Amino acid sequence: MKYQFKADSGVNETNVLITAQTKNHEVDEIERALEKIQEGSQIITINVHQAVYRIHFNEIIFVDVWGDYTTIHLLERNFKIHQPLHKIEEQLQDDRFVRGSRSLILNLDFVEKFRSSFSGTYLVEMANHQKVAISRRYWKKVKERVFQK
Repeated sequence: MKYQFKADSGVNETNVLITAQTKNHEVDEIERALEKIQEGSQIITINVHQAVYRIHFNEIIFVDVWGDYTTIHLLERNFKIHQPLHKIEEQLQDDRFVRGSRSLILNLDFVEKFRSSFSGTYLVEMANHQKVAISRRYWKKVKERVFQK
């Protein structure tokens, strides 16, 4: 395998081009490594009590709203902020996040299991053992995204 770096002052974003005769195991490994690098660089920035926190996408289990506060649930801690859910959703532009209800955004990477409920909603158990409800209105989209992954 050969690789080279080419500086280009006209480029605003790093671009990677893989050239090979066919898509083989080596190309697959390079693509996986690049995906991991890209995942690690996706960050949401929030303000909490006059401090700024940077949270990696792969740390977020789910985000929900209760009253005027939005809570970002991580494995080790939670952040409660006074910001509308749609503002957080704008920052979480990534395939792993999906709206589960008007007050919930799920990270599909942390979903452990789904269970139907008597009212037509679905209960989801997350990796942190919390259970959240997906509304009937959003279930179809969640289901499509789960089986797409």
